[in-house]
Amino acid sequence: MVRKNFNIFCSFICVLLIFSGLFIHFEEVQAQSLADTGEKTVYQVPVEGNIERGLSAFLNRAFESAQEENADLIVLDINTPGGALDASFEIKDLIVNEEIPVYAFVNSQAISAGSYLALASDEIYMRPTGTMGAAEARMGTEVADEKVMSVWETEMRTVAKERDRDPDIAAAMVRREMEIEGLVSENQLLTLSAEEAKEHGMAEGIVNNYDELLEKTGYEGANIVEYPMEWAERMARFFTSPAVASILLTLGMAGLVIELSSPGLGLPGLVGLLCFGLFFGGHIFAGLAGYEVLLFFIVGIILLLIEAIAAGFGVMGLAGIVSFGFAIVISAESTEQGLMMLLYSLLGTIIVLVIAFRYFVRSRFWDRIILNHSESKDQGYVGTNTEYKNLVGESGVTEGPLRPAGTAQISGERIDVISEGGYIPEGTPVQVSKVEGSRVIVKEIKSEESDQKEEDTE
Repeated sequence: MVRKNFNIFCSFICVLLIFSGLFIHFEEVQAQSLADTGEKTVYQVPVEGNIERGLSAFLNRAFESAQEENADLIVLDINTPGGALDASFEIKDLIVNEEIPVYAFVNSQAISAGSYLALASDEIYMRPTGTMGAAEARMGTEVADEKVMSVWETEMRTVAKERDRDPDIAAAMVRREMEIEGLVSENQLLTLSAEEAKEHGMAEGIVNNYDELLEKTGYEGANIVEYPMEWAERMARFFTSPAVASILLTLGMAGLVIELSSPGLGLPGLVGLLCFGLFFGGHIFAGLAGYEVLLFFIVGIILLLIEAIAAGFGVMGLAGIVSFGFAIVISAESTEQGLMMLLYSLLGTIIVLVIAFRYFVRSRFWDRIILNHSESKDQGYVGTNTEYKNLVGESGVTEGPLRPAGTAQISGERIDVISEGGYIPEGTPVQVSKVEGSRVIVKEIKSEESDQKEEDTE
């Protein structure tokens, strides 16, 4: 048992290292140095999908690359429905602190936090069909509380004023109660079309494509360096999205529980290892977590394995669960999101385990996945029944460890029993203390009691 659990643990560590390395050691885009050509260099960087800290980490690398190549301009190609506020604040700081001019090109939409990033840019250019606004802060499906809304409105006003744009128009994107005559009525969030944005000074111009933007801004003929998001970064952003991350945790925990309950490193264990590797590897690569999460997670697994080997449910098991959960929570974008992911994944794990053991444990397919066997009369097993009430007070020996359930030889029969005091090792003398329905409950016979029984027998 110890050897099998040790092999499981070693395999788990190997998979984690492989997936962490896979995400971390990838071939980054290498922009050709253009410093000596005498031509201007423009970095084109996509801002697509939900705004989260994975995107923040990507943009940080893109800006560093632009600095190394002495770029003259960074253009953010924006097409986003918004996203997390904390990630948006990080990206805003990146934009406003950048010495290289940063322009926003609203390719399609800069909605919610996307409008915040556009307003933080030095200049804004929009396609004729582009839109910008609708930046009401929300927590799930509900409007955020006043504390969050106040901070968010102030942020929008500040970045607008910083770039000589109308702060009231920026605030109207956040507050429904804001009314601006001829632009937005009360109880409506402001969303600007390209024409409205230009007319009210919220955008510098309207362009049909990227070439027009460069021509209008004096960068015509410049060397364009596209800094696309690599496949590893896209995968990391996918695996760190709350929904996908919760699914990975659910499958990982379910696989781990099934494998530890029936050691053998079958399909459940492999699936669990892969899911945890993707979860932590993705979060580390996306910049959401550092290697310390692996430390907490590995410590948690070690403690749980020790508890499984020693059995019972004591301090080791509780400490392992706490360390395991802490690693998951600090991997998330925020504590609230981490706790929600942990809660959803725990509920999902319970559902998966119930379905797995209810519908698959008796099938041939399941028998191939985990080590399963039947306990028939031919093998010496006898089911509990009302006759076992006569066994109260009888003694016997455990045939295997009780965790707390197991089997024992009592009065010449192999009987399914349950320990009343937690873990009892194999080969331990036990005594039937009571029978409740189909449950035969036993307690360990201490050495003094065992010696007394032997004296009474003599």
